Amino acid sequence: MSGWRRRRCVGLVLAGVCVLPLAACSSGSGDSGAVPNTIGPQSSLAESKGFRCEDPKGDLGTTVKGVGTGTEPAGIDMVVAEAKVDDKVMTVTYQMVGDPNAAPSPFVDLLQGDITAPDFTFELRANPIAGEPAGSPWGLTLITFKGGEQRRGLDTAVTVSGNTVTYSVPLANLPPIATLQWTFGAASTAADGKVTFDDCNSFTATGTQSTAPEAPGVSLAPSGPIDPNDTSP
Repeated sequence: MSGWRRRRCVGLVLAGVCVLPLAACSSGSGDSGAVPNTIGPQSSLAESKGFRCEDPKGDLGTTVKGVGTGTEPAGIDMVVAEAKVDDKVMTVTYQMVGDPNAAPSPFVDLLQGDITAPDFTFELRANPIAGEPAGSPWGLTLITFKGGEQRRGLDTAVTVSGNTVTYSVPLANLPPIATLQWTFGAASTAADGKVTFDDCNSFTATGTQSTAPEAPGVSLAPSGPIDPNDTSP
């Protein structure tokens, strides 16, 4: 879990971690029209084809302050999280230290975009389906923010096998991927209500950004490791 949380509450918003409503977690203006995007003839960014995020072991936290050092539950301790986008499908994979199904009330989360720009942002949240036998496929929920938070269950099986969680969603079922910003997270809620979480993101993590050919007139920084010491907004 990287130090980005100390300066911005964007991306992963976990139950019991960020207690404010999602839209209140950022100090940005929310002027979506001014945000660089990949959409349509006015696009100012090359289209993102995904991000691979590498995260250290043993960095679980229970507070947004500082960097976590916890190791349990291992089933939500991410080591790699990745979104791959092709012409028709986005495939998302999380590799954990342990079995996600062994963690109490687990879920994994992906935010594409930034809550300062709700029109260009969406979230995917996967978790076990209530009432289903242990080891059953998880359910997947799409959360969008344009015009207010809206949630919709997707008919997409989320497979948990060993230490890996994965799912593939047709792009036709998702809003446009409009930014180069990716945030991955995992959380577990214990019986006493304590929430433990992990996150990895394209702001500060070591990772690889994949993009389509550049948008006309746009020059992008090379893909590759992101400087964790960069504290710019």
